[in-house]
Amino acid sequence: MHNTDIGTDKKRLRHQLQASLRELSEAQRNLKSKRACANLLQTDAFKGSAVIMMYLPLPHEVDTSTAIISAWNLGKTVVVPKISWTQRHMMPVVINSLETGFSTEVHGLKNPVTGVPISLEEIGLIVRLCLSSTDSRRRPCDAARLSAQYACHG
Repeated sequence: MHNTDIGTDKKRLRHQLQASLRELSEAQRNLKSKRACANLLQTDAFKGSAVIMMYLPLPHEVDTSTAIISAWNLGKTVVVPKISWTQRHMMPVVINSLETGFSTEVHGLKNPVTGVPISLEEIGLIVRLCLSSTDSRRRPCDAARLSAQYACHG
């Protein structure tokens, strides 16, 4: 199999997984998101990090709000990506609310309009949505990968 075949297969798999997420009812997505967040909260990486970078999900993705609120309740700092579309740049900024300080961008993406930038070196854990991977190891930093797989198949 050539690399282009692998790339095509991974792209097709991502589209299938995204379709699976979109097909979930709101109740199913909420339940599976809460379970995925509970799994994340149990990881040593989450427990041991003072600063956690999360993503703000699109409406059909794993909802991270439970993990974000739990992090705040534990005294952790939560950062999310602030995207500059014109500069094609993303930087982590601190958020203190899920309700205010956001604009709604392409496809419903929430983008912070304010927030204190933080250096990458200060971030102890980055949680990302990963819809497919060839890496079968389950490292603590892959909690979001497990969450996405759980939301699709759990």
